[in-house]
Amino acid sequence: MVRLKRLVPFGAAAALAAAGCGESTSPSPSDPAAVAADVGGLSAAFRSGVAFQSLGALASSFTLHAPAARPAAPGLGAARGAGLDLLRTLAARAPAATLTLFPANLLGKTFVWDTAGGGRYRVDSTVTGAPATGVRFWLYYVASGASAPSRPLLAIGSLDLADQSTAFANTLGVKLTFGDPHVAGGQTLANYAINGVRTTSSYTLSAVGYVVDTAGRQLSFNLSNALNLADSTAGIRDTLVSASGTRVWMQITDSTMSGGHALQLADHYERGGHSVDVLGSSTEAGTDSTVNVSFKFDGATWATVTGSESNPTFTNASGQALTLQEQVAILQIVVGFFDIFTSANVVFAPAALVF
Repeated sequence: MVRLKRLVPFGAAAALAAAGCGESTSPSPSDPAAVAADVGGLSAAFRSGVAFQSLGALASSFTLHAPAARPAAPGLGAARGAGLDLLRTLAARAPAATLTLFPANLLGKTFVWDTAGGGRYRVDSTVTGAPATGVRFWLYYVASGASAPSRPLLAIGSLDLADQSTAFANTLGVKLTFGDPHVAGGQTLANYAINGVRTTSSYTLSAVGYVVDTAGRQLSFNLSNALNLADSTAGIRDTLVSASGTRVWMQITDSTMSGGHALQLADHYERGGHSVDVLGSSTEAGTDSTVNVSFKFDGATWATVTGSESNPTFTNASGQALTLQEQVAILQIVVGFFDIFTSANVVFAPAALVF
């Protein structure tokens, strides 16, 4: 799974995109295509809608002072490596004790985009409503692929960041609201807390809360990225639960090795009393990777993918080759998990501002 996503033919990727953010009506482990659509739908809560697109694009422009060197926050389209790079950067500068996240003179302040100031955020003291223990950033419509608001400016929401730190962890409260920030109210699209904890041997960045998709369905999440400071091995475990009862958890261990990376992965999906598991490993070797992944439906092995990513072998439990449709379906499941990992990274974007 280092580059496992590239195994998927164009048709599979297109089919996954077509799944949108809706969950399939009644996915069954005997129908891998339905499972793929269900898994793929979970990532849509993070990537559908202009508010999350704006957060992903503008987070690297958030600032509390004059422009300074900050690590780039992972956007909606970021690769998994970008999230790990952010984790390593935050770990390198994390204090051993908790800290005050915001300067006292900025508490309760609102930041708006300054088109006349070189294109960056500035404090607007005439705007009220920001949290007393933190700050507010207005979000603007951003064209696809852009990193700055479109002109003329169109404010589409706001991001409230509040200091909720305790003696045990640096904690940042995050609330994303969709709607004209000039007017009170709006729809809450996300409400969660980011924790950063450093010990003598590890740094853990976690986020717990919920997001709401464009159809108003809530998706709860618990994301945890732990970095071993001694060998830079990252352990990642993400859990998501949809309002309709779909539950997904994903666990990855990413170890840096000579010439590349080695991943151990365990992905789990369950709904309606059925389960699907994706278990295996991927080892990067030069320009290619070796994969050994098994797919289990209700605990029984249904298919395996082995060999190199450039020339994989797909077989069922009896050792027979899978049909093209079956190959596409199980790779869509992998892509669905992969997209959840990369899409969910956007919730950590505000961490780069204060941690």
